[in-house]
Amino acid sequence: WKGTNLPFHQAMYAAGHVDAASIDAAATSAGLDKKLAQQVVLAPRVTSEIEHNRKIASDLGSGEATPVWVIGDKVIAGMLTYDQLAAAVADARKAKAS
Repeated sequence: WKGTNLPFHQAMYAAGHVDAASIDAAATSAGLDKKLAQQVVLAPRVTSEIEHNRKIASDLGSGEATPVWVIGDKVIAGMLTYDQLAAAVADARKAKAS
């Protein structure tokens, strides 16, 4: 597992669309032990954590989007550029100050 997280992440998102095939290809590319990875993913503590995170996302109204940002009193679902994130933080700070 050591040293495979970043290569896996980069390979998975380089495909542009995340699905079962791109995940499998990324795992191969990163040198992951796919059998061990599957065992870990299906472990009760992992599935429990995933369900807990899904509940939080549902409670926030963000659906299945990742990432989800909670900035001030706003929930923003999906990827943001640095400039969009900085603007959202600046807006939240202004709202808090007034």
